[in-house]
Amino acid sequence: MSRVITIKFPTRQETMKSEIKYYSGNDVAMILTSGVRWCDRRQEFICDYCNKRCKNIGKHPIYDIFPSGSKDATTDKNILYQALKQYPEANLAIVIDGFTVIDIDGPEGLDWIRSFMLPKTRMIRTGRGHHYFFAGTPPFKTKDIDDVEIKTNGLITVPPSRHKSGKYYRRIA
Repeated sequence: MSRVITIKFPTRQETMKSEIKYYSGNDVAMILTSGVRWCDRRQEFICDYCNKRCKNIGKHPIYDIFPSGSKDATTDKNILYQALKQYPEANLAIVIDGFTVIDIDGPEGLDWIRSFMLPKTRMIRTGRGHHYFFAGTPPFKTKDIDDVEIKTNGLITVPPSRHKSGKYYRRIA
């Protein structure tokens, strides 16, 4: 006799709260950014905050709560939980402070990063490529590679955010 096993997967809200708790616990400041949603009428993904296809779909701050962007970032998870209630489709962005993110958006960038003997690190799959997280600043520079960006300040979008392509950011390692 076979049994039916029910598996309960976390909702996006539960996953978002878990990520907020993780970053807050590690003293990483965060903001909520615009969400991305499908528009049946236009047959495309649009900005949930602007309600149109704006220039920075899924990446601009929710100005009602974070009017100065990264300057308003917080580690207070309760502020973020409250904001998430108001904007349930919001994305999550963290402030880059004390670490470096290498943003790879294509095959040339993957070849470039693989040419280094880099230590294992946190890696996130994005809508177009990968983010690699490293402590401190990198000991190298890019050589005008179109699909590589080294970020040492500002904001970076993290899971479970949704990219303008509709794909979700997800942690790989």
